[in-house]
Amino acid sequence: MKRTPFLVPPLALATLIFCADATSWAAESSTASKAVATQLFDDAQELLAKGDLASACAKFAESQRLEPQLGTLLHVADCYEKIGKTASAWASFKDAVVIASQRHDPREGDARAEVEKLEPRLCKLTIIVDAGAPPDLEVSSNGSSIGNALLGSPMPIDPGDYLLMAKADGFEDWAKKVVIAPGTPDTRIAVPALVRRPAPAVTSSQQASPPAPVMPPPAVTVQQPQLAQSLEPSDPGLHRRMMGYALGAVGVVGIGVGIGFALAKESKQSDRDSANACSKTSSCTALDKSKIDQLTNEAQTRATVANVGFIAGGVALAAGAVLVVTGWPKSTPSASAQVQPWIGDRSAGFVVGGVW
Repeated sequence: MKRTPFLVPPLALATLIFCADATSWAAESSTASKAVATQLFDDAQELLAKGDLASACAKFAESQRLEPQLGTLLHVADCYEKIGKTASAWASFKDAVVIASQRHDPREGDARAEVEKLEPRLCKLTIIVDAGAPPDLEVSSNGSSIGNALLGSPMPIDPGDYLLMAKADGFEDWAKKVVIAPGTPDTRIAVPALVRRPAPAVTSSQQASPPAPVMPPPAVTVQQPQLAQSLEPSDPGLHRRMMGYALGAVGVVGIGVGIGFALAKESKQSDRDSANACSKTSSCTALDKSKIDQLTNEAQTRATVANVGFIAGGVALAAGAVLVVTGWPKSTPSASAQVQPWIGDRSAGFVVGGVW
């Protein structure tokens, strides 16, 4: 029995791939950010345990930037305090107080206590600018611009070395190195009046000689290139098969990613169950509850990424098989392939069949 092959156009095939499981695909970018943020948080905890505080703080901060969480913010603030960045720790704890207050989170009291503890230890820098400074004056610290509204006011600052610079059009730049020692309550730096640059001298020869006339550029004749005669490919289905192989490889990678994150989800759920054991023996502390919530979120994130990997990998693998099968030259009229779409509650795909 002959069957007419059912060919899916490449554009329609791409549309079906990217529309499968619409809910998961719409959240893929957010899910990827959550996965990266979770990995950064885990790496930061490992570095913290090894004593590499500076690297741990950087990873905590990047995790918080990608996926803001109150628990991560408290880790960032605590890490900054450990490495002596009192101003950064103070600011992070203040942000945590605001968020915890809005959510009625019991960790508000701990964060507020840390703010009160750090305030007496803050170092502050006051930059005073001359009253006759140019209107376009720009002041910077270690290359970062300082807003005009901050000039003249004490600014909480972390201890360390700073290079202050001031510049304006038509004036010589001013620079000064400042060392803020831990425990220094207030440092005041005055930016002096900038020195105006001297105007360039004009020689007598430049005054007497008229400017040289500007000659128009020579006309350029552009020849239109002749279009090369297109050649009929010896194997018209080669591109279709190559695309099929590429989609198949993507499908295998997607399924592998799904398997990896599924295993990671099981591991996080096991850690969550172990941490939740406190509820069976005694009441869990606020720190225990924070850890349980963190592990639960991590397990859900990995489960979502695993589902996306399985769905995307399966659809890409099926589509690649269709392209490879339909891309071979038809040596006999009896060979054909057929694809039937199917749609579930939260996913979609293809059923591939044929006669050879």
